[in-house]
Amino acid sequence: MEELFGVSWIDARGLAEYEGGPCEATSADFTIQGNGVCLTRNDVLEADGHWQFREHARLCLHPLALWLAWNFYRLSYEPIPETRSRSLPLEWALAHDMANVGEGYIWPPLTIYSDGARSVFRPGITEVESLDPVRYTSTVPLVLPVTDLQEAILRFLRLCQSRLSAQGISDAPFQQVFAELQEELQDDRARRWRKTEAMLGFDPDGAPQGFLDVFPALMDYLGEENVSELAANGERTFVSATDFKSWMHAQGIVRQPQALGLDPVDLKVNSPAWITAMASAQSLRRHLGIQGQVTDRRLAEICGVKPEAILHDGLPESLDQLTVYSADEKRLVLGAGRRPESRRFALARLLGEELLEKKDKQFSLITRSKTYRQKFQRAFAAEFLCPREEVQNRLDCDSADEEVIADIAESFRVSTYVVEHALENGSRVKDPLDISAA
Repeated sequence: MEELFGVSWIDARGLAEYEGGPCEATSADFTIQGNGVCLTRNDVLEADGHWQFREHARLCLHPLALWLAWNFYRLSYEPIPETRSRSLPLEWALAHDMANVGEGYIWPPLTIYSDGARSVFRPGITEVESLDPVRYTSTVPLVLPVTDLQEAILRFLRLCQSRLSAQGISDAPFQQVFAELQEELQDDRARRWRKTEAMLGFDPDGAPQGFLDVFPALMDYLGEENVSELAANGERTFVSATDFKSWMHAQGIVRQPQALGLDPVDLKVNSPAWITAMASAQSLRRHLGIQGQVTDRRLAEICGVKPEAILHDGLPESLDQLTVYSADEKRLVLGAGRRPESRRFALARLLGEELLEKKDKQFSLITRSKTYRQKFQRAFAAEFLCPREEVQNRLDCDSADEEVIADIAESFRVSTYVVEHALENGSRVKDPLDISAA
């Protein structure tokens, strides 16, 4: 099996005087590679002025080990935030962009993030030529399951720990952080909290005490998978179990769901979520005999709610954009804004959610985050309400102007965004997690 992080130690005696003992001990030729992709490929400026091609980078690995150990949970679980074409938040970038490891070295410009099931190393691509003496040239992303990423990181951290110990070093900053990480990984409660904290967007011990206080009761009430989905939705909706129960009773509507008659969907992390989602939506449409538009009445019937639910609003502000269904209480809080198209989409996402094979079946959560589960829901809802093939069959060409898109959206009772996405046919998807196999 090809090692993700390749390390070949080098003799750097004398470097400790300038960079410190841990740096001298962990100087190495370093590679990141997998699935035929080398992410450390670079050109280096030699003393004679010529550029030399290499697949390894010569670096001190102590700061990288410290960065990976400190950000282990955020790299493993925290999805990329919605930016609406703006730059990614600096605080997020510090935890996910390898270039920020710093310490005077030129690190591969890789952004590492996850959707909870799959992880990606995404190379930074710039149109401006770098003036650095080391220029990384890889442009191909590497996608792998989160579990493979975690195992590779831990093997790398253990390798660095062994190297430092062999050099007589026992108190390096990385060693202290790694010792704490190892203890947490052996403690189920600590591990679950660190995962939740990371999905909320916080560094270890960075979350407000109030979140930690409500965490145990939320775990008991919602279950681990649902708490993770709730955390990824952000701070605004990470509320106490007591508040959740109050909202379910005060704002929830009665729901009588019907059996959909399909086998549960087991998400496979070796492919993008939308592939499985589209196939599942097509199967359900065939099973229910649906052609063309899913009317409000038909959608309400399938979901087990009254048609008026699609027109209802009045949710408390803090639950806006969060849809929650309690199977035990058969109550649904439909937090999807005021537009009927948005509420239809949320109900269709709920159908997709309920097709999934999952541990915590007593609750279904539909959120704004970009986790694998939420991406499955969105792709399912889009295909169920507005099948890509039917949209394309209505066009005389591959593209359509705004008026045509608006007409199609109206005929399917969806937003124009859903139609545009169907027309793109995946050609403009920017996130490697949504276009690459693991």
